[in-house]
Amino acid sequence: DTRHFWRVSNAEHLAMSEDCGIVNLSHFSMYDVEGPDHVALLEWLCAAKIGGDNNIGKGIYTHFLDQEGMVRADFTVIRMADRCRVIDGADA
Repeated sequence: DTRHFWRVSNAEHLAMSEDCGIVNLSHFSMYDVEGPDHVALLEWLCAAKIGGDNNIGKGIYTHFLDQEGMVRADFTVIRMADRCRVIDGADA
């Protein structure tokens, strides 16, 4: 498969796509957002839907947008019953 020109990265990508693996994301920042209006706050900030009972227990990839609709940051929100965990890449 020649979709990627780095052989090691390509092999890792294909292995993860076709099977499973563990990725070390310990260098990413993690923030817990909690309180009575935590879902409403993230709904206002995020492009993706955070609220709703179907999203509890799921990870949601989303973006922060500015007033012009331009992407300011991308991250993952892990929705839990009582809070949300925002996972942010090291360069964000």
